[in-house]
Amino acid sequence: MMMVSFEDRRYVVSMLGANANWVRNVRAASGKAVIRRGRDFDVRLHELPVESRAPIMKQYLRAAPGARPHVPVDPDAPLDRFEHIAADFPVFEVSGLPVDSPAAGRTRATQDGELRQHDSGKHHGGAGQLFR
Repeated sequence: MMMVSFEDRRYVVSMLGANANWVRNVRAASGKAVIRRGRDFDVRLHELPVESRAPIMKQYLRAAPGARPHVPVDPDAPLDRFEHIAADFPVFEVSGLPVDSPAAGRTRATQDGELRQHDSGKHHGGAGQLFR
C-alpha cells in the first residue's frame, strides 16, 4: 500500500476499488485506523467525495507503478479521464499522522495482520491489511 502526498496532505487510494477488504474495514470503523511503521500511529481516514479524487488518483498512479494494472487510465492522461473513473476508486485523506513520522513515506500491506479497528466494528475478512 502506498501513501501519497498531494498539496501537503497525505492520502491512500484503493487500487482494487470499493470492495477491497481494507476499504470495508475502514468504513466499518468510521475511518479509525492504525498505521504501523516502526510503531503504531492512530489515524483517521476521511473518504473524499468523488469530485475531489481525480488529482490525487493521478498523483497516486505516478508514485505507485504497481497500481497501474488495476486502474484503467494512463498516469499521464488528462485529469478528466481520472474524473470518469473516480467513483470506482475510493480515496482517503490520512489525518493524525505527525509530519515527521516514519510512516509518512511508503506504506505496504502485509499478510500477517489486519487493519486494526479501535472499536468492535465488523471485520470483513480476507488476507487482511496492516499498514506498516
